[in-house]
Amino acid sequence: MIRLTKFVIKHNWLTIAAILLVTVFFGYSIKSIKVDPDITSSLPQHIPAKLFYDKMNKIFPSKDFILIALESDSVFSLDVVKEIFDLTKKLEQFPDVYSVMSPTNVKLITGSDEGMIVKEILSEAPTTEKEVNEYRQKLLHSELPIDNLIAKDRKMAGIMVFLKNTVKPEDGADKILKFINSYNSPVPIYVTGKPVLTYYLGRGMARDMGLLFPLVIVLIIVILWISFRSFRGVLLPLSVVVISNIWTIGAMAILGVPISHSTNILPILLASVAVADGIHIINRYYDFARTGLSVKDSIISAMEELNSPVILTSVTSAFGFLALNSSDVGSVGELGVFTALGILAAMVFSLTFIPASLSLMKTPKRILRKTEHGLLTKLAIKYGDFLINKRKHLVGFILLIILFSAIGIPLINIENNSIDNFPDDHPAKVAYLHINKHFAGTTYLSIIFEGDEPDAIKDPKVLRDMLKLESYLKTLPHIGATLSLADFIKRINKVMHAESEEYNVIPPDTVIETGYDWVEENGQWKEVPVTFKTSGKNLIAQYLQLYEMSGKPGDFSNLVDYNYQ
Repeated sequence: MIRLTKFVIKHNWLTIAAILLVTVFFGYSIKSIKVDPDITSSLPQHIPAKLFYDKMNKIFPSKDFILIALESDSVFSLDVVKEIFDLTKKLEQFPDVYSVMSPTNVKLITGSDEGMIVKEILSEAPTTEKEVNEYRQKLLHSELPIDNLIAKDRKMAGIMVFLKNTVKPEDGADKILKFINSYNSPVPIYVTGKPVLTYYLGRGMARDMGLLFPLVIVLIIVILWISFRSFRGVLLPLSVVVISNIWTIGAMAILGVPISHSTNILPILLASVAVADGIHIINRYYDFARTGLSVKDSIISAMEELNSPVILTSVTSAFGFLALNSSDVGSVGELGVFTALGILAAMVFSLTFIPASLSLMKTPKRILRKTEHGLLTKLAIKYGDFLINKRKHLVGFILLIILFSAIGIPLINIENNSIDNFPDDHPAKVAYLHINKHFAGTTYLSIIFEGDEPDAIKDPKVLRDMLKLESYLKTLPHIGATLSLADFIKRINKVMHAESEEYNVIPPDTVIETGYDWVEENGQWKEVPVTFKTSGKNLIAQYLQLYEMSGKPGDFSNLVDYNYQ
């Protein structure tokens, strides 16, 4: 490797220019780097939960929702109902929004002489207290699933905004939050949901990188200045940190790898590793310069001694980080790959740029005059002597620390709730906790029933199984509410039988009903009782067809696919 050192000393300007040119290329590429704070993007593709999550995106038009909550002494006051109505209509106009479910636009399902009527509970905003009271009675006695729309204490109303699955959750949340923040509301408004948390996590990642990396740079500058008391002693090791980061993040941008919740620590991590080689090279170069060797000979002597250690420590560190690829979380593997790449870039930079730059500089006169060790070196020597003299005691002490630490490992708490990443006064956490106190919940779990053929979900047995599962889930302490197509079928069956509670169930597999028909007997027509028999599946299909004729075909799009499979 000493041949490389001699080459870069001989062609110092060429070496420096080549490295700076590569740096400019990678630096320009950084402008296209993306930030992806959504942890679901990092999940391994082979696990069932990830496969299922991706499958949902193909089946259903919306997978994420934002919950907007308005708080008042009474959500059934005239002004608040008007506010909810107006806000709902405006949210429905957003291009990123697939649908909006609000206390003012829920669908009332009622029976009629012709069959069934489906209409929004409010066609226009109420103008009198009497209209508000009528609306209140309709809503609270509608048997509709309103657990996330009206709080039990009637002091908070929720609007569920479903985003299109073609929209990045954080982008949709960004637009909704900007709109709500600029919205002039007479009552407090809170916004939460997974897209909102993802949006704030992305902002936090960007802020952390923008704040922590400069702080690390300042800290490195201070340490380097204390160590070397010269600009070259600061700038050359620092250049390794900065340029290795530029190369690494530029490579991520070129390869389309975003900054994620794992890789956002890469610049700080790389800075702590990359600075070491430069410090060793500069320090050893000064040691040889003090002996009276020329600049060239001092560099060659230092690099003869350090080429192998720099390469070995860099390669072993790189392989250590590559071991992170054993993780099932994709972003953790990316952290390992690009940290390893950055360490190797720092190695190349240390072995080329630093010797080339030193060859262009004269030996500092301060170094030539200085014959004694500095304060830091003296402290290091004393510390080394202490370790050697007290080695027996220190080994025992270290073993005790290891034992104590091992005892604590089983006590580690595994936590992946995004909300715990925010301070208590952060608007995302305040909204999340406040809304969860009033509503069924802001986090949802999706369970899919899948048939072998179209219309399988219309089978009464399947719908009854859905209701059985819902009944069980409601007994669990973590579950606030449940909703499925079966809830609507049960409601439709009831309204089609004059609101009789007896029919507040899923139709049986075979439906037998009595009625009347006209028959000719002895030349005369008369009405006689007849029995009709049909399958429950056909009856449910008729119910759904009647609903679509009166409502909208897309009303159930988040609960069942187009083929009812």
